[in-house]
Amino acid sequence: MAMVIDGKRVCLYMSPTFYEEHKDGKLHYYPGIVTENEPGYNKTDWDWGTDLEIAQQCADEYNERNGCSKQEQTEIVMSSFRASRMAGLL
Repeated sequence: MAMVIDGKRVCLYMSPTFYEEHKDGKLHYYPGIVTENEPGYNKTDWDWGTDLEIAQQCADEYNERNGCSKQEQTEIVMSSFRASRMAGLL
């Protein structure tokens, strides 16, 4: 079972757009926290480096260690996309 906060499942999500450019010109990736049925995501300050594939693996591993299966991750993220669409954010 995924982590639950205030009665809603949450997971970490890594998107190719979740990055910041550092002073050295490299893109550093930061995961977002997605909450079931809520639009958008919450930014974190967890710098997971410059390799997107590794950052995505880190998010998957974090979710799995905390009881969130890939299926649950997909359900949580899709519910957030739907909520964003309903709110007119997409």
